[in-house]
Amino acid sequence: MKYGKTHSWRCRFLFNTAVKYVLFFIFCFLSSAAAETMPGGFLVNGQKTFPLGWYALHKFPELGIPALGLTPLDESMRHGFDYVMPYYIRGEGEASLFAYMDAAHDRGVKVMIDMHPIELNAITTWVNIVKNHPGLYGYYLDDEPEIRGIPASDVIAKYNAVKAADPDPNHIVLLVIYSPLSKHTAYLPACDVVGRELYSLNLYSQVQADIAAAKKAGKAYLALPGLYQAFGYSLPSPAEFRYMVFAPVSMGADGIMPFIFEGAESKYGLPSPGFRDTIAYPATDQLKSLLPTFLKGNAGLTASCSNTYNGDITWVFAGDGNDAVLIAVNNNRKRSRAKVGFTLSGLDPSIVAAKVLGENRTISLTSGNFSDKFAALGVHIYLFESLSAAQAGTP
Repeated sequence: MKYGKTHSWRCRFLFNTAVKYVLFFIFCFLSSAAAETMPGGFLVNGQKTFPLGWYALHKFPELGIPALGLTPLDESMRHGFDYVMPYYIRGEGEASLFAYMDAAHDRGVKVMIDMHPIELNAITTWVNIVKNHPGLYGYYLDDEPEIRGIPASDVIAKYNAVKAADPDPNHIVLLVIYSPLSKHTAYLPACDVVGRELYSLNLYSQVQADIAAAKKAGKAYLALPGLYQAFGYSLPSPAEFRYMVFAPVSMGADGIMPFIFEGAESKYGLPSPGFRDTIAYPATDQLKSLLPTFLKGNAGLTASCSNTYNGDITWVFAGDGNDAVLIAVNNNRKRSRAKVGFTLSGLDPSIVAAKVLGENRTISLTSGNFSDKFAALGVHIYLFESLSAAQAGTP
């Protein structure tokens, strides 16, 4: 009988201990493995910006050259893109290059000059040709050097040559790589802004590590979401592209540059007409509409998440107490997430609800708290506006 009691006590002890460990691991799984993200962006002409740019192949339709009727400058003007990066534009000659930069400037759009492939001794010449044009945004220094076997020291030498010829800090130097940035940090001294090609959804699990590596080196991070059907890639759905735009934003990216305006290189066949209107611009128009609030930063605001599902949920909270936006994303490609809770502080007490952008619904706040559910790769954008801000904005 004594043995039975001892055995029973041990069983209860082991069972209770096991339950505690299970509950502990469940708590760890559901708790905040991620942290609030600081809003991205970088300074140009003394103002914080979050640029939108188009990577483009066909260069001159606005100048009367048909080029399949595509108009990257006109569409950039209409949808608020800051610049266009035409591939190999130097090969068209100086006259066409300046005509394109003039056309861009007339539309309030700038041009990033493709500087690859180019020998070191030719860089100064090309920089001197374009550096004083008002339509210049910056320099696209190199493309996938780690894939092409170009040593980091060579790319750094090119960067130094650009900076020596054009020390204007408002003309950014962009370096774009294909591989995980955290494994190729030797290239970071060769740029002001580092871009990462994010052409497929499986690459987005690397973005947080990319951004951490860039920030540690004092560099801005540009995400290049894929809008591309070639080499085994296919065009994303509208929902997938919205995720590809806002996931990096929720992780601290500093700009977005979709690849590619045409959707494919011409030899692969272009997508159906209108794909930018149905896939790209619904997402980028939303992002552009948020930037006046987003670029305020987040002084005085904080947002915590009670259950990030082991880091699946990423978020950024920006604005001020009267006008704020919370961008939250579920990065799990297969699983929806329910009861994702947020606690917000710093908002005006009159804010008791938020509109959810593009979803025709509102959520209610209770002492700064609310919860929501997310589809796989789901994006929710919550807009907060105080009564005084709403009244000030009423005609």
